[in-house]
Amino acid sequence: MFYIVLIFIIVISIGLSVWSLRKMLNTKEIREVKEDLKKGKVIFKNPKL
Repeated sequence: MFYIVLIFIIVISIGLSVWSLRKMLNTKEIREVKEDLKKGKVIFKNPKL
């Protein structure tokens, strides 16, 4: 039972960190990159991504 709770806490913490990273990054730029990937032409405007 203890291990289930521990895994649950770890998953939540990872999810929160990923969410905060997404919020920190420019969401508009990410959306543009995703659309470029969908079209098939990958143009890296930001080398960090």
